[in-house]
Amino acid sequence: KTVVNQSVSLSHFFDWPAGEQFPGMGRFIPYLLYPDIHYAVHVQPPKNGIASVSCGINPWNKPSSDEKHLGNYFATHFGGGGHAFVAGGRITANEIHKVDELVEFLKN
Repeated sequence: KTVVNQSVSLSHFFDWPAGEQFPGMGRFIPYLLYPDIHYAVHVQPPKNGIASVSCGINPWNKPSSDEKHLGNYFATHFGGGGHAFVAGGRITANEIHKVDELVEFLKN
């Protein structure tokens, strides 16, 4: 499912039923469906209890400020990394709250 919260879309599949094949998702689809968003966050279904989280900036509708460095945020909060405009990391079920914190960070 995908929800939009201000300028952020969140495609959240952490609770995808175990054993069911996940068809995947296109990382640019949210920008097509919601052209006004600035950021797209994706949470993949977990494998062995660990889910992949990624985030990117809409290349067709960038935020007016470039003060948020996604790579630095993901390195600090998700044990991942990237660069200013795209980043990724991993979470467990106990860390799912970090996704909501990321969305709040991106909205403000």
